[in-house]
Amino acid sequence: MKETKEPLAKFHARVDKDGRLVIPRYIRDTLKIERGDYIKLIVRKIKIDFNDKTIFVETQKQIISKVGRKGTAYIPNEVRRSLNIEPDELVEVILLDIFKSEVPDNESNFKYVFLDV
Repeated sequence: MKETKEPLAKFHARVDKDGRLVIPRYIRDTLKIERGDYIKLIVRKIKIDFNDKTIFVETQKQIISKVGRKGTAYIPNEVRRSLNIEPDELVEVILLDIFKSEVPDNESNFKYVFLDV
């Protein structure tokens, strides 16, 4: 048996003018993410080159956000400015952890355990 830390999910989302992005419903349902939970995310500003079939990560930041209505997460203004994220821009999101309705500490709630791999 082998234990390791891995992201819970990775997805792409558009950031609205207020700095919100939506966690896809299937991820919220699978991981039981509810309004009021806190989530730890890495938000990446990306550039996609379709000719070379390459995704470039230009910059990234780790944040903690409280989940809002309809599975929204908020990217603070200072983070959007430092990443140079514009409204309607596509970002890559890596979900690292979920904290059920409490302010998170540094301890992770989730771990992966590989059985017979």
